[in-house]
Amino acid sequence: MIHRGHGETGRTGGLACLPALLLPLVLTLMMASASPAVVAGDETASGPADSPATGQPASSGTHDAPAPAEDAIQQEPYGSTPDEMRPYVRSGKPYRTFYTEPLPYNGPGRAYPEPEGLKTVRIGLIAPLGEVPEKENGLGLRRGVEMAMAEANAAGGYKTLPFEIVLRPDQALWGSSSNTVIDLAYREDVWAIIGSIDSNTTHVALRVAFKAEVPILNVGSGDPTMTETGVPWVARCTPDDRQISYRLAELLFKEMDLTRVAVLRSNNRYGRFGIREFRDAARRLQRPLPLEVQFPPDEIDFTSALDRVIAADPQALVLWARAPEAARALRQLRARGINIPVAGTDRLASRLFLDLAGEDAEGIMATSWLAPGRNDPTWTEFVRRFSDRYGEEPEAFAAYGYDAANMVIAAVHEKGLNRARIRDHLMGIRSYEGVAGPMQLNETANSITPPHLVQVKGGEFVAR
Repeated sequence: MIHRGHGETGRTGGLACLPALLLPLVLTLMMASASPAVVAGDETASGPADSPATGQPASSGTHDAPAPAEDAIQQEPYGSTPDEMRPYVRSGKPYRTFYTEPLPYNGPGRAYPEPEGLKTVRIGLIAPLGEVPEKENGLGLRRGVEMAMAEANAAGGYKTLPFEIVLRPDQALWGSSSNTVIDLAYREDVWAIIGSIDSNTTHVALRVAFKAEVPILNVGSGDPTMTETGVPWVARCTPDDRQISYRLAELLFKEMDLTRVAVLRSNNRYGRFGIREFRDAARRLQRPLPLEVQFPPDEIDFTSALDRVIAADPQALVLWARAPEAARALRQLRARGINIPVAGTDRLASRLFLDLAGEDAEGIMATSWLAPGRNDPTWTEFVRRFSDRYGEEPEAFAAYGYDAANMVIAAVHEKGLNRARIRDHLMGIRSYEGVAGPMQLNETANSITPPHLVQVKGGEFVAR
């Protein structure tokens, strides 16, 4: 949620305890003293607001959303939210907007001297390893970081000291990353940590990093709330699920002009937190979702879930899941003769999804961190070096892992071996040009880079 003050739900719940005779008087005084530009949740003449009681549009008689209030769109939106998808944008300016300024660090860490007698410059990496979910993405991330470190060492390292990766597994067990960060920060003495892909892991890790005062540069966690925790030691270089949601909403509701879009999503943090901005965007565009069906992670049989989807008769389906589950759901959907358009997130824009979905992947639309069909020298040279080293072309996690490692390496060269000053460098990045393409980061050091849109044609992803 972006705006605070009265909030979107429960903002008048406290009035229920007032005596019935006093309630009209209190409401009259509140209405007389509050202006639309201050009370963020109230409905004004500028258009209908989201209903605090139901979370549904106050008016659904038309699918053409009213124009946003002029005073509401002059302020730079948090997260680069499109004007028509901002909460209460038709009701005037919010009382207060959060996450518009960089998080400060006021500790003594910048004064610590650079240590002597080091043999290497250690950088931590947390990534999925072994037979765990998203192991393919973890391997790509690891290879990208390895390649960047190898090239930095070939160029002389840091004052002749070689960079060293200290690798730790991204374990699915809740809370285990706290021990991992303690190990990296206190036993391995790393200067920064790259990772991790899993949002549960990252949310625990960043809290320990706050206490240990070690910077984290995240690659892959899509949870929009990750940089909203008040922890000034974490940055993210990949587009979060807020940006993914906006692009899918623009595609389905504006470009394709659909009114009934159902959602089939995994019941884990990736699915729960990822879909929220898409759900809200649909409501604010006057296209509320007719159905949202959950399924357990690693689901095999989608019969029950697909029964509900088919019964709802949607015009299109959004798949919000990891590649294996999404591919299984898609194949079972097509096997039942349902050929509606299907769109998904960046996890679908991969070789793994194409291999698992087979011919049923044809026509699928998805968001992608990488622009398809690039032939600029930066990308083609990176692909050549990566392919020579690993025997296959890089995908999104490899490219962003490579860029993240280079961002950390640049911070070390610029600020020296001091965690607080490395933090300052990473938190201060607002734009970056890497092999993955141009990045944009906001005041919370969160990527607001718009994702690309791709579609499967002829068995491969191309620009849509």
